[in-house]
Amino acid sequence: GGGGGGSGGSGDGGRDGAAAAHRPYAFAPRRRGPLFGGSPPPDTAMDAPHSYTPLRVEQQQASAAELSADRQHRRHVRSASDVEAALNPPPKDALAAGRATFVSFLKRHTCYDMMPLSGKIVIFDTELLVKKAFFALVQHGIRAAPLWDSYQQQYVGMITISDFIWMLRHQYKSALMPVEALEDHKIQEWRDIASEKLPSTLLSIEPLATLYDAVRMLLDQKIHRLPVISASSGNALNIVTHKRLLMFLFLNMPCFKAEARMPFLQMTVEELQLGTRSNIATISPETSLITAFNIFTERRVSALPILDKHNVVVDIYAKYDAIMLARDRTYHNLDVAVQEALRHRQDFDVVQTCRLTDSLQEIIERIVSKSVHRLVIVDEQNFLLGIVSLSDILHCLIREESFCRTSTA
Repeated sequence: GGGGGGSGGSGDGGRDGAAAAHRPYAFAPRRRGPLFGGSPPPDTAMDAPHSYTPLRVEQQQASAAELSADRQHRRHVRSASDVEAALNPPPKDALAAGRATFVSFLKRHTCYDMMPLSGKIVIFDTELLVKKAFFALVQHGIRAAPLWDSYQQQYVGMITISDFIWMLRHQYKSALMPVEALEDHKIQEWRDIASEKLPSTLLSIEPLATLYDAVRMLLDQKIHRLPVISASSGNALNIVTHKRLLMFLFLNMPCFKAEARMPFLQMTVEELQLGTRSNIATISPETSLITAFNIFTERRVSALPILDKHNVVVDIYAKYDAIMLARDRTYHNLDVAVQEALRHRQDFDVVQTCRLTDSLQEIIERIVSKSVHRLVIVDEQNFLLGIVSLSDILHCLIREESFCRTSTA
């Protein structure tokens, strides 16, 4: 359950009996013949028992040797061509084969497999004050939390940074009128105000559902977080996100470690038409916070590249940056410029970018190693060309057709 009354509760998340559970993190390809270095099947002409007459032994042996040499030659040619075809298939075959590999892996593993052996999940009661909820998100370094209704005795939704932005937009008038509602209102009061925009039920998934089901639900429903809730116990065990899914794939799929790289993963951003390449929402350093929040909501995007007067990418403002306003309680003046607000940002590296010539594998490795949610596509002069998000990558890994999206996720 969640915390009661006016406090947020946090419970240990993880598997039932996790200490005794085996979690397969390393996988090895099954060896099948010469392609993976296994021994070729025995030559039946040579290994089968023979019944020769004495006068024809020499002739029989010569014929068998010739047959064996011929088969060995054909086997060598076939094996070499198989290896070459596997490593250098035609583009369409590489696309289909690569996606089939990822789909197969996702269908063989469950949400339970992706759960950490030890961890926690933070849960808020709907009677918690809004300002305490968002301050708790900052303190725990998380972007969302399930909501528990003590009266209904069930989970009723999620609270996210998007909700924080929506509340600020709804309440903010000007810098001269403080956002008092965030100081006094409870989560449930805000849920009543926003009831028309909230989903009627909480989308969740069972621990033993496949990761493929989880990915499809995230993409089809256009959501970024999916709680894992046990139907038998009613406990929230984990939250599936795009980032955690991509990390799980990267750490556990052999194709990311193999010396012979998967052709699909070597295809470039340009070849795959990966990411948003047109109608990109951007802002300038002088754009006000309230304007940026309006763009977030109206364009349904989660990050805005910041361009200087020469249209060069100089920074990026993401929804997560908005939560810092709750930490510093600086949300009373949203007319301040974005560049001023970003001066309070902590632990931030330079904007993570990529090129159209970068491979899918390079994109995934960069996102995982830098622990970011998107890469900005730029050219040699740092002019903006597009954005690759986590949902773009998951779409690319499992969908049959190539696509070019028109809005970032």
